[in-house]
Amino acid sequence: MTIRGAHVGDERRRGHWLRVWMMAVASLLLGACQMGASEVAVPAPATATAPATGAPEPTEGHESWYGVYLQGQKIGYLQESLRRVPDEPDRWEYTSSDLVDLNLLGQPLRQSTLTRVVSDDSFRPLSFDFELSSGGRSTTVRATVEGATIEYRRSGGEGDGGAATGALIVPEGAELTADARLVLLREKVGPGDELTFTTFNPVTLGLDTNELRCERRETLALPGETITDAAVVTIKTKYGTMTSWLDADGRPRKTEVAMMQAKLSYLDEPRDQALALEGGQRIDLATATAIRPDRPIADPRKVTRLVVEVAGLDALESVPSDGAQTVGAARDGWQKVTVVAEPPAAPKALTAAELAPYLAATPYIQSEHPDLIAGAKGAVTGETGDAKERAIRIQRYVQQRVRWQSNVGMFRSALEVWRDPNGVCRDAAALYTALARADGLPTRVCGGLIYLNGAFLGHAWAETWIGDRWWPVDATMVTSPPDAARLKLAQGDDYTALFDMLPALGNLRVKVLEEEVVP
Repeated sequence: MTIRGAHVGDERRRGHWLRVWMMAVASLLLGACQMGASEVAVPAPATATAPATGAPEPTEGHESWYGVYLQGQKIGYLQESLRRVPDEPDRWEYTSSDLVDLNLLGQPLRQSTLTRVVSDDSFRPLSFDFELSSGGRSTTVRATVEGATIEYRRSGGEGDGGAATGALIVPEGAELTADARLVLLREKVGPGDELTFTTFNPVTLGLDTNELRCERRETLALPGETITDAAVVTIKTKYGTMTSWLDADGRPRKTEVAMMQAKLSYLDEPRDQALALEGGQRIDLATATAIRPDRPIADPRKVTRLVVEVAGLDALESVPSDGAQTVGAARDGWQKVTVVAEPPAAPKALTAAELAPYLAATPYIQSEHPDLIAGAKGAVTGETGDAKERAIRIQRYVQQRVRWQSNVGMFRSALEVWRDPNGVCRDAAALYTALARADGLPTRVCGGLIYLNGAFLGHAWAETWIGDRWWPVDATMVTSPPDAARLKLAQGDDYTALFDMLPALGNLRVKVLEEEVVP
Protein backbone atom coordinates (compact mmCIF):
# COMPACT_ATOMS: atom_id res chain seq x y z
CA MET A 1 0.00 0.00 0.00
CA THR A 2 1.31 3.43 -0.91
CA ILE A 3 1.01 6.17 1.71
CA ARG A 4 0.98 9.61 0.17
CA GLY A 5 2.05 12.60 2.24
CA ALA A 6 2.57 13.20 5.94
CA HIS A 7 -1.12 13.77 6.55
CA VAL A 8 -2.43 10.67 4.82
CA GLY A 9 -5.16 9.01 6.79
CA ASP A 10 -6.04 12.05 8.92
CA GLU A 11 -9.60 12.17 7.65
CA ARG A 12 -9.89 8.41 7.77
CA ARG A 13 -8.76 8.24 11.37
CA ARG A 14 -10.80 11.07 12.72
CA GLY A 15 -14.12 9.20 12.76
CA HIS A 16 -13.01 7.24 15.83
CA TRP A 17 -12.18 10.34 17.85
CA LEU A 18 -15.36 12.15 16.87
CA ARG A 19 -17.58 9.18 17.67
CA VAL A 20 -16.04 8.85 21.12
CA TRP A 21 -16.11 12.64 21.58
CA MET A 22 -19.79 12.78 20.63
CA MET A 23 -20.54 10.15 23.26
CA ALA A 24 -18.39 11.94 25.82
CA VAL A 25 -20.29 15.15 25.13
CA ALA A 26 -23.56 13.24 25.51
CA SER A 27 -22.31 12.11 28.89
CA LEU A 28 -21.50 15.73 29.76
CA LEU A 29 -24.91 16.88 28.55
CA LEU A 30 -26.50 14.39 30.94
CA GLY A 31 -24.71 16.27 33.68
CA ALA A 32 -26.29 19.57 32.69
CA CYS A 33 -29.10 19.11 35.20
CA GLN A 34 -28.70 20.02 38.86
CA MET A 35 -29.18 17.17 41.33
CA GLY A 36 -32.72 17.67 42.52
CA ALA A 37 -33.49 19.77 39.44
CA SER A 38 -33.98 22.82 41.61
CA GLU A 39 -34.35 26.26 40.12
CA VAL A 40 -31.03 27.79 41.17
CA ALA A 41 -28.75 30.39 39.71
CA VAL A 42 -25.78 29.04 37.79
CA PRO A 43 -22.54 29.91 39.62
CA ALA A 44 -20.25 32.53 38.14
CA PRO A 45 -18.16 30.90 35.43
CA ALA A 46 -14.58 29.96 36.14
CA THR A 47 -11.81 31.16 33.90
CA ALA A 48 -9.38 29.19 31.80
CA THR A 49 -5.63 29.53 31.62
CA ALA A 50 -3.76 29.38 28.36
CA PRO A 51 -2.04 27.31 27.26
CA ALA A 52 -3.54 24.21 28.87
CA THR A 53 -1.53 22.18 31.34
CA GLY A 54 -1.94 18.60 32.47
CA ALA A 55 -2.95 17.49 28.97
CA PRO A 56 -1.91 14.16 27.47
CA GLU A 57 1.61 14.15 26.11
CA PRO A 58 1.73 14.24 22.30
CA THR A 59 2.83 11.07 20.56
CA GLU A 60 5.64 10.94 18.03
CA GLY A 61 5.39 10.19 14.34
CA HIS A 62 3.37 11.75 11.53
CA GLU A 63 1.28 14.17 13.54
CA SER A 64 -1.79 16.22 12.78
CA TRP A 65 -3.20 18.85 15.12
CA TYR A 66 -6.71 20.28 15.36
CA GLY A 67 -8.31 22.99 17.46
CA VAL A 68 -11.72 22.06 18.89
CA TYR A 69 -14.43 24.73 19.04
CA LEU A 70 -17.93 24.95 20.50
CA GLN A 71 -20.07 27.80 19.23
CA GLY A 72 -16.91 29.36 17.83
CA GLN A 73 -15.04 29.38 21.16
CA LYS A 74 -12.02 27.15 21.56
CA ILE A 75 -12.48 24.39 24.13
CA GLY A 76 -9.61 22.01 23.38
CA TYR A 77 -7.45 20.22 20.87
CA LEU A 78 -6.89 16.89 19.15
CA GLN A 79 -3.57 15.33 18.14
CA GLU A 80 -3.29 12.24 15.94
CA SER A 81 -0.50 10.20 14.41
CA LEU A 82 -0.20 7.18 12.13
CA ARG A 83 3.06 5.28 11.72
CA ARG A 84 4.57 1.86 11.11
CA VAL A 85 5.20 -0.16 14.27
CA PRO A 86 8.98 -0.31 14.81
CA ASP A 87 10.45 -3.68 13.74
CA GLU A 88 7.03 -4.81 12.49
CA PRO A 89 6.67 -3.46 8.94
CA ASP A 90 3.28 -5.12 8.45
CA ARG A 91 1.74 -3.32 11.45
CA TRP A 92 0.35 0.19 11.75
CA GLU A 93 -0.03 2.14 14.98
CA TYR A 94 -2.65 4.88 15.27
CA THR A 95 -2.55 7.10 18.36
CA SER A 96 -4.61 10.09 19.40
CA SER A 97 -4.86 12.37 22.40
CA ASP A 98 -7.35 15.12 23.05
CA LEU A 99 -8.30 17.57 25.73
CA VAL A 100 -11.57 19.41 26.37
CA ASP A 101 -11.60 22.32 28.83
CA LEU A 102 -14.90 24.10 29.57
CA ASN A 103 -17.52 24.69 32.27
CA LEU A 104 -20.63 22.75 33.18
CA LEU A 105 -23.13 24.67 35.31
CA GLY A 106 -20.30 26.89 36.47
CA GLN A 107 -17.92 24.10 37.49
CA PRO A 108 -14.65 23.73 35.57
CA LEU A 109 -14.57 20.49 33.60
CA ARG A 110 -11.45 19.07 31.97
CA GLN A 111 -11.66 15.78 30.11
CA SER A 112 -9.07 13.92 28.07
CA THR A 113 -8.88 10.72 26.06
CA LEU A 114 -5.97 8.62 24.86
CA THR A 115 -6.31 6.01 22.12
CA ARG A 116 -3.88 3.51 20.60
CA VAL A 117 -4.89 1.07 17.88
CA VAL A 118 -2.56 -1.45 16.24
CA SER A 119 -3.73 -2.69 12.83
CA ASP A 120 -2.47 -4.99 10.12
CA ASP A 121 -1.46 -3.77 6.69
CA SER A 122 -5.10 -3.56 5.55
CA PHE A 123 -5.99 -1.52 8.66
CA ARG A 124 -7.97 -4.32 10.24
CA PRO A 125 -7.48 -3.77 14.00
CA LEU A 126 -5.50 -6.21 16.11
CA SER A 127 -5.65 -4.40 19.46
CA PHE A 128 -7.24 -1.34 21.07
CA ASP A 129 -6.16 0.66 24.12
CA PHE A 130 -8.42 3.47 25.30
CA GLU A 131 -8.40 5.74 28.36
CA LEU A 132 -10.89 8.45 29.34
CA SER A 133 -10.11 10.78 32.26
CA SER A 134 -12.40 13.37 33.84
CA GLY A 135 -12.96 14.88 37.27
CA GLY A 136 -10.07 12.97 38.83
CA ARG A 137 -11.39 9.63 37.60
CA SER A 138 -10.42 7.42 34.69
CA THR A 139 -11.66 4.46 32.69
CA THR A 140 -9.52 2.17 30.54
CA VAL A 141 -10.49 -0.39 27.92
CA ARG A 142 -8.18 -2.97 26.37
CA ALA A 143 -9.38 -5.13 23.49
CA THR A 144 -7.76 -7.72 21.22
CA VAL A 145 -8.99 -9.17 17.94
CA GLU A 146 -8.61 -12.82 16.92
CA GLY A 147 -10.42 -13.70 13.73
CA ALA A 148 -14.04 -12.61 14.14
CA THR A 149 -13.82 -12.36 17.94
CA ILE A 150 -13.10 -9.20 19.94
CA GLU A 151 -12.26 -9.78 23.59
CA TYR A 152 -12.34 -6.72 25.83
CA ARG A 153 -11.56 -5.77 29.41
CA ARG A 154 -12.76 -2.56 31.05
CA SER A 155 -11.44 -1.15 34.32
CA GLY A 156 -12.10 1.97 36.33
CA GLY A 157 -12.96 3.26 39.77
CA GLU A 158 -12.03 1.67 43.07
CA GLY A 159 -11.23 -2.04 43.14
CA ASP A 160 -13.43 -3.93 40.72
CA GLY A 161 -15.98 -1.11 40.50
CA GLY A 162 -15.55 -0.59 36.77
CA ALA A 163 -14.37 -4.08 35.86
CA ALA A 164 -16.04 -5.79 32.93
CA THR A 165 -14.93 -8.45 30.49
CA GLY A 166 -16.64 -9.84 27.46
CA ALA A 167 -16.43 -10.98 23.88
CA LEU A 168 -18.08 -9.74 20.69
CA ILE A 169 -18.50 -11.59 17.41
CA VAL A 170 -18.11 -9.53 14.25
CA PRO A 171 -21.02 -10.49 11.96
CA GLU A 172 -20.18 -12.50 8.90
CA GLY A 173 -19.58 -10.22 5.94
CA ALA A 174 -19.02 -7.12 8.10
CA GLU A 175 -15.79 -5.22 7.54
CA LEU A 176 -14.08 -4.44 10.83
CA THR A 177 -11.72 -1.49 10.79
CA ALA A 178 -9.89 0.50 13.44
CA ASP A 179 -11.95 3.47 12.31
CA ALA A 180 -14.59 4.07 9.70
CA ARG A 181 -12.46 6.47 7.71
CA LEU A 182 -9.36 4.31 7.59
CA VAL A 183 -11.09 2.35 4.85
CA LEU A 184 -10.47 5.34 2.60
CA LEU A 185 -6.79 4.52 2.62
CA ARG A 186 -7.60 1.75 0.18
CA GLU A 187 -10.88 3.06 -1.27
CA LYS A 188 -11.07 6.21 -3.40
CA VAL A 189 -14.54 7.72 -3.34
CA GLY A 190 -16.23 10.44 -5.35
CA PRO A 191 -19.55 12.25 -5.03
CA GLY A 192 -22.33 9.71 -4.54
CA ASP A 193 -20.07 6.86 -3.43
CA GLU A 194 -21.00 5.08 -0.19
CA LEU A 195 -19.19 2.67 2.14
CA THR A 196 -20.39 0.70 5.17
CA PHE A 197 -18.19 -0.88 7.85
CA THR A 198 -17.99 -1.88 11.50
CA THR A 199 -15.98 -0.44 14.41
CA PHE A 200 -15.49 -1.39 18.07
CA ASN A 201 -16.88 1.19 20.50
CA PRO A 202 -14.84 1.40 23.73
CA VAL A 203 -17.58 3.33 25.54
CA THR A 204 -20.57 1.06 24.90
CA LEU A 205 -18.39 -2.07 24.61
CA GLY A 206 -20.28 -2.92 21.45
CA LEU A 207 -20.03 -2.80 17.67
CA ASP A 208 -21.09 0.20 15.59
CA THR A 209 -22.17 0.30 11.97
CA ASN A 210 -20.80 3.32 10.10
CA GLU A 211 -22.14 4.67 6.81
CA LEU A 212 -19.77 6.93 4.89
CA ARG A 213 -20.87 8.96 1.90
CA CYS A 214 -19.08 11.46 -0.31
CA GLU A 215 -21.81 14.06 -0.76
CA ARG A 216 -20.38 16.63 -3.16
CA ARG A 217 -17.55 19.03 -3.85
CA GLU A 218 -17.81 22.70 -2.97
CA THR A 219 -15.83 25.82 -2.12
CA LEU A 220 -14.65 26.06 1.48
CA ALA A 221 -13.68 29.47 2.87
CA LEU A 222 -11.21 29.36 5.75
CA PRO A 223 -9.28 32.13 7.53
CA GLY A 224 -6.65 33.24 5.04
CA GLU A 225 -7.43 30.47 2.56
CA THR A 226 -10.10 29.34 0.12
CA ILE A 227 -10.35 25.74 -1.09
CA THR A 228 -12.24 25.70 -4.36
CA ASP A 229 -12.91 21.98 -4.71
CA ALA A 230 -13.29 20.56 -1.19
CA ALA A 231 -14.84 17.11 -0.90
CA VAL A 232 -17.72 16.98 1.57
CA VAL A 233 -17.82 13.63 3.38
CA THR A 234 -20.39 12.53 5.97
CA ILE A 235 -20.18 9.63 8.39
CA LYS A 236 -23.45 8.48 9.92
CA THR A 237 -23.70 6.27 12.99
CA LYS A 238 -26.56 5.56 15.39
CA TYR A 239 -25.22 8.45 17.50
CA GLY A 240 -25.40 11.15 14.84
CA THR A 241 -23.74 12.48 11.72
CA MET A 242 -20.44 14.30 11.31
CA THR A 243 -19.43 16.27 8.22
CA SER A 244 -15.87 16.93 7.03
CA TRP A 245 -14.41 19.07 4.25
CA LEU A 246 -11.29 17.61 2.60
CA ASP A 247 -8.74 19.40 0.45
CA ALA A 248 -7.20 18.01 -2.74
CA ASP A 249 -4.66 15.98 -0.73
CA GLY A 250 -7.39 14.31 1.29
CA ARG A 251 -6.64 16.32 4.42
CA PRO A 252 -9.64 17.29 6.55
CA ARG A 253 -9.65 21.03 7.00
CA LYS A 254 -12.93 21.41 8.87
CA THR A 255 -15.38 19.06 10.61
CA GLU A 256 -18.75 19.84 12.22
CA VAL A 257 -21.15 17.99 14.51
CA ALA A 258 -24.44 19.36 15.86
CA MET A 259 -24.98 19.00 19.62
CA MET A 260 -28.42 20.16 20.77
CA GLN A 261 -28.47 23.88 19.95
CA ALA A 262 -24.68 24.13 19.76
CA LYS A 263 -22.23 23.33 16.98
CA LEU A 264 -19.00 21.47 17.58
CA SER A 265 -16.27 22.02 15.02
CA TYR A 266 -12.59 21.49 14.71
CA LEU A 267 -10.01 22.94 12.39
CA ASP A 268 -6.64 21.79 11.12
CA GLU A 269 -4.08 24.01 12.89
CA PRO A 270 -0.34 24.20 13.57
CA ARG A 271 0.69 22.44 16.77
CA ASP A 272 1.27 25.56 18.88
CA GLN A 273 -1.99 27.12 17.78
CA ALA A 274 -3.95 23.94 18.48
CA LEU A 275 -2.46 23.61 21.98
CA ALA A 276 -3.16 27.22 22.97
CA LEU A 277 -6.47 27.59 24.78
CA GLU A 278 -8.04 31.00 25.08
CA GLY A 279 -7.69 32.71 28.42
CA GLY A 280 -10.60 34.28 30.25
CA GLN A 281 -14.13 32.99 30.62
CA ARG A 282 -14.84 29.40 29.60
CA ILE A 283 -17.91 28.52 27.61
CA ASP A 284 -20.55 26.72 29.69
CA LEU A 285 -21.80 23.55 28.03
CA ALA A 286 -25.21 23.74 29.69
CA THR A 287 -25.80 27.26 28.41
CA ALA A 288 -24.44 26.58 24.93
CA THR A 289 -26.57 23.49 24.36
CA ALA A 290 -29.79 24.54 26.10
CA ILE A 291 -33.00 24.12 24.07
CA ARG A 292 -35.24 27.08 24.80
CA PRO A 293 -38.93 26.63 23.93
CA ASP A 294 -41.10 29.31 22.41
CA ARG A 295 -42.38 30.32 25.85
CA PRO A 296 -41.32 29.60 29.43
CA ILE A 297 -42.88 27.08 31.81
CA ALA A 298 -43.65 29.01 34.98
CA ASP A 299 -43.40 26.33 37.70
CA PRO A 300 -41.91 23.21 36.12
CA ARG A 301 -41.46 21.13 39.29
CA LYS A 302 -45.22 21.30 39.87
CA VAL A 303 -46.27 20.37 36.34
CA THR A 304 -48.52 17.29 36.30
CA ARG A 305 -49.31 17.37 32.58
CA LEU A 306 -47.37 18.95 29.71
CA VAL A 307 -48.32 19.18 26.05
CA VAL A 308 -45.68 20.32 23.56
CA GLU A 309 -44.92 20.17 19.88
CA VAL A 310 -41.43 19.00 19.01
CA ALA A 311 -39.58 19.22 15.70
CA GLY A 312 -36.60 16.98 14.99
CA LEU A 313 -37.80 13.72 16.52
CA ASP A 314 -37.63 12.09 13.09
CA ALA A 315 -33.86 11.85 13.57
CA LEU A 316 -34.47 9.04 16.09
CA GLU A 317 -35.16 5.45 15.10
CA SER A 318 -38.09 5.54 17.54
CA VAL A 319 -39.46 7.81 20.26
CA PRO A 320 -40.81 6.23 23.46
CA SER A 321 -44.59 6.46 23.49
CA ASP A 322 -46.08 4.55 26.40
CA GLY A 323 -47.20 5.13 29.94
CA ALA A 324 -46.25 8.63 31.00
CA GLN A 325 -45.56 9.88 27.45
CA THR A 326 -47.56 9.65 24.24
CA VAL A 327 -46.25 10.84 20.88
CA GLY A 328 -48.49 11.78 17.99
CA ALA A 329 -47.94 11.42 14.26
CA ALA A 330 -45.71 13.92 12.50
CA ARG A 331 -47.30 16.88 10.71
CA ASP A 332 -45.04 19.22 8.76
CA GLY A 333 -42.08 17.98 10.79
CA TRP A 334 -43.71 18.59 14.18
CA GLN A 335 -45.03 15.96 16.59
CA LYS A 336 -47.36 16.48 19.52
CA VAL A 337 -46.03 15.01 22.76
CA THR A 338 -48.10 14.69 25.94
CA VAL A 339 -46.38 13.91 29.23
CA VAL A 340 -48.15 13.11 32.51
CA ALA A 341 -46.49 12.84 35.89
CA GLU A 342 -48.47 9.80 37.02
CA PRO A 343 -48.84 7.22 34.25
CA PRO A 344 -52.04 5.23 33.73
CA ALA A 345 -52.14 1.46 34.06
CA ALA A 346 -50.77 -0.43 31.06
CA PRO A 347 -53.30 -2.07 28.71
CA LYS A 348 -51.93 -5.49 29.71
CA ALA A 349 -49.44 -6.92 32.15
CA LEU A 350 -45.97 -7.76 30.91
CA THR A 351 -44.81 -11.36 30.94
CA ALA A 352 -41.79 -12.67 32.81
CA ALA A 353 -39.97 -13.05 29.50
CA GLU A 354 -40.70 -9.43 28.57
CA LEU A 355 -39.44 -8.21 31.94
CA ALA A 356 -36.33 -10.40 32.06
CA PRO A 357 -34.01 -7.90 30.29
CA TYR A 358 -34.91 -5.28 32.90
CA LEU A 359 -33.75 -7.56 35.73
CA ALA A 360 -30.48 -8.64 34.13
CA ALA A 361 -27.01 -7.45 35.09
CA THR A 362 -24.91 -5.66 32.46
CA PRO A 363 -21.33 -4.31 32.40
CA TYR A 364 -22.65 -0.95 33.62
CA ILE A 365 -25.54 -2.19 35.80
CA GLN A 366 -23.96 -4.82 38.09
CA SER A 367 -27.15 -5.75 39.94
CA GLU A 368 -25.75 -9.19 40.88
CA HIS A 369 -22.75 -7.78 42.76
CA PRO A 370 -22.88 -8.55 46.52
CA ASP A 371 -22.29 -4.91 47.48
CA LEU A 372 -25.29 -3.73 45.47
CA ILE A 373 -27.50 -6.57 46.66
CA ALA A 374 -26.67 -5.59 50.24
CA GLY A 375 -27.24 -1.94 49.37
CA ALA A 376 -30.70 -2.70 48.01
CA LYS A 377 -31.65 -4.56 51.18
CA GLY A 378 -30.52 -1.62 53.26
CA ALA A 379 -32.43 0.84 51.10
CA VAL A 380 -35.81 -0.90 51.37
CA THR A 381 -35.36 -1.45 55.14
CA GLY A 382 -37.67 -4.39 55.51
CA GLU A 383 -40.35 -3.41 52.97
CA THR A 384 -41.21 -6.67 51.17
CA GLY A 385 -44.61 -6.15 49.60
CA ASP A 386 -45.55 -3.10 47.54
CA ALA A 387 -43.28 -2.65 44.50
CA LYS A 388 -43.95 1.07 44.21
CA GLU A 389 -43.09 1.67 47.86
CA ARG A 390 -39.84 -0.26 47.50
CA ALA A 391 -38.98 1.75 44.38
CA ILE A 392 -39.63 5.01 46.22
CA ARG A 393 -37.45 3.95 49.14
CA ILE A 394 -34.57 3.10 46.81
CA GLN A 395 -35.08 6.37 44.94
CA ARG A 396 -34.81 8.44 48.12
CA TYR A 397 -31.85 6.40 49.31
CA VAL A 398 -29.96 7.15 46.08
CA GLN A 399 -31.01 10.81 46.16
CA GLN A 400 -29.42 11.17 49.59
CA ARG A 401 -26.33 9.10 48.74
CA VAL A 402 -25.19 10.65 45.43
CA ARG A 403 -23.71 14.12 45.86
CA TRP A 404 -23.83 16.51 42.91
CA GLN A 405 -20.50 16.98 41.08
CA SER A 406 -20.88 18.07 37.47
CA ASN A 407 -17.24 17.75 36.41
CA VAL A 408 -17.40 13.94 36.31
CA GLY A 409 -17.81 13.79 32.55
CA MET A 410 -17.67 10.03 31.92
CA PHE A 411 -20.16 7.22 32.00
CA ARG A 412 -19.48 5.13 35.11
CA SER A 413 -20.92 1.83 36.20
CA ALA A 414 -23.38 1.55 39.07
CA LEU A 415 -20.73 -0.10 41.23
CA GLU A 416 -18.31 2.77 40.55
CA VAL A 417 -20.99 5.23 41.65
CA TRP A 418 -21.77 3.11 44.72
CA ARG A 419 -18.14 3.32 45.83
CA ASP A 420 -17.63 6.93 44.73
CA PRO A 421 -21.08 8.52 45.18
CA ASN A 422 -20.38 11.85 43.50
CA GLY A 423 -21.79 12.77 40.13
CA VAL A 424 -24.87 13.84 38.23
CA CYS A 425 -28.22 12.51 37.06
CA ARG A 426 -26.77 9.74 34.89
CA ASP A 427 -24.83 8.41 37.89
CA ALA A 428 -27.92 8.48 40.09
CA ALA A 429 -29.94 6.73 37.36
CA ALA A 430 -27.33 3.98 37.00
CA LEU A 431 -27.13 3.35 40.74
CA TYR A 432 -30.91 3.40 41.18
CA THR A 433 -31.38 0.95 38.30
CA ALA A 434 -28.84 -1.49 39.74
CA LEU A 435 -30.28 -1.35 43.27
CA ALA A 436 -33.84 -1.73 42.00
CA ARG A 437 -32.92 -4.77 39.91
CA ALA A 438 -31.00 -6.21 42.85
CA ASP A 439 -34.26 -5.94 44.81
CA GLY A 440 -36.14 -7.79 42.07
CA LEU A 441 -37.78 -4.72 40.52
CA PRO A 442 -37.68 -4.67 36.69
CA THR A 443 -36.19 -1.28 35.80
CA ARG A 444 -35.20 0.48 32.60
CA VAL A 445 -32.95 3.48 32.02
CA CYS A 446 -34.43 6.60 30.40
CA GLY A 447 -32.77 9.59 28.78
CA GLY A 448 -34.11 12.85 27.46
CA LEU A 449 -34.63 16.46 28.46
CA ILE A 450 -35.83 18.19 31.62
CA TYR A 451 -37.03 21.79 31.83
CA LEU A 452 -34.76 23.75 34.15
CA ASN A 453 -33.79 27.42 34.42
CA GLY A 454 -35.80 28.41 31.34
CA ALA A 455 -34.62 25.69 28.96
CA PHE A 456 -34.63 21.97 28.27
CA LEU A 457 -31.36 20.30 29.33
CA GLY A 458 -30.08 16.75 29.05
CA HIS A 459 -31.28 14.45 31.83
CA ALA A 460 -31.39 10.80 32.85
CA TRP A 461 -33.82 8.92 35.07
CA ALA A 462 -35.42 5.47 35.27
CA GLU A 463 -38.74 3.65 35.16
CA THR A 464 -39.66 0.65 37.31
CA TRP A 465 -42.38 -1.89 36.55
CA ILE A 466 -44.62 -1.95 39.64
CA GLY A 467 -46.98 -4.68 38.47
CA ASP A 468 -49.36 -2.77 36.24
CA ARG A 469 -47.37 0.15 34.80
CA TRP A 470 -43.93 1.66 34.30
CA TRP A 471 -43.45 4.09 37.20
CA PRO A 472 -41.12 7.08 36.56
CA VAL A 473 -38.31 7.38 39.10
CA ASP A 474 -35.98 10.39 39.19
CA ALA A 475 -33.28 9.64 41.75
CA THR A 476 -32.15 13.28 41.77
CA MET A 477 -35.47 14.19 43.42
CA VAL A 478 -37.45 13.21 46.51
CA THR A 479 -40.86 13.51 44.84
CA SER A 480 -42.58 10.46 43.34
CA PRO A 481 -43.64 10.49 40.64
CA PRO A 482 -41.45 13.32 39.31
CA ASP A 483 -42.97 16.26 37.47
CA ALA A 484 -44.03 16.11 33.83
CA ALA A 485 -41.78 18.93 32.58
CA ARG A 486 -39.56 16.50 30.68
CA LEU A 487 -39.30 14.69 27.36
CA LYS A 488 -38.20 11.07 27.08
CA LEU A 489 -36.08 10.43 23.99
CA ALA A 490 -34.57 7.03 24.77
CA GLN A 491 -35.06 4.03 27.03
CA GLY A 492 -33.64 0.55 27.34
CA ASP A 493 -32.40 -2.28 29.49
CA ASP A 494 -28.80 -1.02 29.61
CA TYR A 495 -27.24 2.26 30.65
CA THR A 496 -25.86 2.74 27.14
CA ALA A 497 -29.43 3.20 25.84
CA LEU A 498 -28.96 6.85 26.78
CA PHE A 499 -26.79 7.27 23.70
CA ASP A 500 -29.75 6.43 21.46
CA MET A 501 -31.02 9.99 21.82
CA LEU A 502 -27.87 11.53 20.35
CA PRO A 503 -29.06 11.83 16.72
CA ALA A 504 -31.86 14.21 17.72
CA LEU A 505 -29.84 16.51 19.92
CA GLY A 506 -28.74 18.81 17.13
CA ASN A 507 -32.19 19.23 15.63
CA LEU A 508 -34.83 19.68 18.33
CA ARG A 509 -37.19 22.62 18.64
CA VAL A 510 -39.97 22.82 21.22
CA LYS A 511 -43.28 24.71 21.40
CA VAL A 512 -45.20 24.67 24.69
CA LEU A 513 -48.94 24.20 24.11
CA GLU A 514 -50.36 23.41 27.55
CA GLU A 515 -49.26 22.75 31.10
CA GLU A 516 -51.21 21.76 34.18
CA VAL A 517 -49.77 22.25 37.65
CA VAL A 518 -50.64 20.83 41.02
CA PRO A 519 -52.85 23.30 42.95
